[in-house]
Amino acid sequence: MQEELGIERLDELCPPTGPAVSRQKHFRNGREWVYTQSSKVELDELLDRFQGTNSLHGHRVTFTGTMETAQRSIMQELVTRLGGVCEKSTTKKTTILVMGIPNPASWKEGATGSRKLQKATKLREAGSPITVMSEKDFLNFLHDGQN
Repeated sequence: MQEELGIERLDELCPPTGPAVSRQKHFRNGREWVYTQSSKVELDELLDRFQGTNSLHGHRVTFTGTMETAQRSIMQELVTRLGGVCEKSTTKKTTILVMGIPNPASWKEGATGSRKLQKATKLREAGSPITVMSEKDFLNFLHDGQN
């Protein structure tokens, strides 16, 4: 892959991740490589951004995968502070499943998604009103719910 894509360093092919990595761009053979992991934000910043939102009242939210905006615990606290209930697992009471970046270490052969997503799919097929959305769509949902 390195030869095919003209990559000299392994970290350009497999960008570093973690909470302190800044957004960077690299250009190779006319292709743009963007490290999507940005510096994570803190709860106060998110609360300021979504002050006045009422879109989570009555919602039960579950997260799966790695969140890009903030650590999962901060996103969970945001849900609670904005009037929603945060659940650790997908249940028939879940109304929103937020999908982050999948963890390749937990991937199993033949799997079609995380266990939380698989359960949400089964529950939706059985009639549960679970909305599955990306982290970006979730943040847009919060923004749209502002007064």
